[in-house]
Amino acid sequence: MLQKVFSSYHQDTVIVGGRNVPQKRSIVQLGDYLNQGDGSAAVASLPVAPPTLSGLDVKATPILRNILLNNLYGCCVPAGCLHVQAVTSANGSGIIEATDADVIALYKQMNPGFDPKDPSTDTGCDEQSAFRTLMTVGFPNGEKLVGFAGVDGTNPTLVRQVMYTFENVIFGVSMPTSWVNPLPEQDGYLWRSDAPNQRNGHCFIGFGYAPGVINIDSWGIYGAIDDMAVASLTTKAAGGELYVLFLSDTIDKASQKSPDGFAYDDLQNALQRLQAV
Repeated sequence: MLQKVFSSYHQDTVIVGGRNVPQKRSIVQLGDYLNQGDGSAAVASLPVAPPTLSGLDVKATPILRNILLNNLYGCCVPAGCLHVQAVTSANGSGIIEATDADVIALYKQMNPGFDPKDPSTDTGCDEQSAFRTLMTVGFPNGEKLVGFAGVDGTNPTLVRQVMYTFENVIFGVSMPTSWVNPLPEQDGYLWRSDAPNQRNGHCFIGFGYAPGVINIDSWGIYGAIDDMAVASLTTKAAGGELYVLFLSDTIDKASQKSPDGFAYDDLQNALQRLQAV
């Protein structure tokens, strides 16, 4: 169920509840894959992550500051995906700037039947179905998602290795009431661990980190979520999960960062096989 919550930052309402909990955990958990492979590719290791990561090219700022219609619709999942694409493209081959029309088009693909003129069709979507849409149909600019994987949020070292290597994580969580009542009023907020509220489903991205916290962008406001909150709210029991999206820009650079010469095209092929089931 979608809720409108007033945001003093935007002087407008934002939509909470647009994220639907997937029926099951992501088929591919990156930590498991790194430890075991899939039987067809070598087991891999990720590079050691530096203590801090800003992870945000200034060229991506206009897109991350854009709420991408999440003040009107429960489109936090497509908005989050487009924010990830903005970060990775700005850090890579050139910034891809999403428009409001792109959000509508992507939301229609991820939530078949959505009609902007009919509020009853605005029912949100779950991340995994949305990511598969990006793998098959693609982003509005035509780029197709290479793949995605779940990330163990209880392992802060792995989370940072993933962010350093692939330049993103994307959260799907049931936000505690304390996170939305009140909403952040300015940059620099810190979300701490609290009881999840299933009515407050939300999707948002992580683009960097510092000791003890992950830097995030939610509704165009920059803040942070501490490691304890990441660990507690991205679990099956809390109805949440942490993901990483693999895009062509990050795959190319990840292969250069790998400490053991692991061929990331093997990862790409394995992800596509595993996620096809």
